[in-house]
Amino acid sequence: MQNECTDARSDEFTTLVLPVLRMMPLQVIVRESGLNPSTVKRIRAGRQRPHASNMATLTKIAARYARAELAEADEPAPPDDAAALYLYLRRQQTD
Repeated sequence: MQNECTDARSDEFTTLVLPVLRMMPLQVIVRESGLNPSTVKRIRAGRQRPHASNMATLTKIAARYARAELAEADEPAPPDDAAALYLYLRRQQTD
């Protein structure tokens, strides 16, 4: 059961969080996460998987960014992080 939960989180990170992190300015991620810029670059490039706690932090950062961008476009953002990320990415595909 633990592996299934970890796999689901990992897949969500790859499909929803990473694409948003790649759209964000590097310095915003570094400032908000406290991670080293080279670490963030490796994560965004898919060359490094973040530790679970960093994955959670990066998910929150990406979701906050997605909500802010949606609000700027006068679109309501769902409170769920995954839903906000999904909606933001869908909107980017249609623009």
